[in-house]
Amino acid sequence: MTTIRTFFAQTARGMVVAFACGLFLLSSALPAAAISGSSTSSPSKGLPNMKNIQENTEEFQAGYNRMPGMKETQERAAGGLNSVQGSADQDKMLSPEDAEGATTTVENMQKGLDKLLGNS
Repeated sequence: MTTIRTFFAQTARGMVVAFACGLFLLSSALPAAAISGSSTSSPSKGLPNMKNIQENTEEFQAGYNRMPGMKETQERAAGGLNSVQGSADQDKMLSPEDAEGATTTVENMQKGLDKLLGNS
């Protein structure tokens, strides 16, 4: 009876190890399989609305061995978001009008704290 019990115990242990190895194999292979189904982008295209950001960044890095002054930064940022990005994708950013009725992080934290402490 004990030999049958040890045989089943070893067989069960072996099956668990085989299952774990198969699971590891599948989990390492599935991320690569997920990538093959997606459409690839062309590295030469880039983002059309933000086309000048890379050039501005490289120019900024190459041209300055010092920190730019306030007036220089204001001139570069005139009409845009900042001195590097300019006005690229400015229309996609949220404005205060878009955020009407939204709760702030502090308000969300206060609500959560009230729920936790049972004050609501």
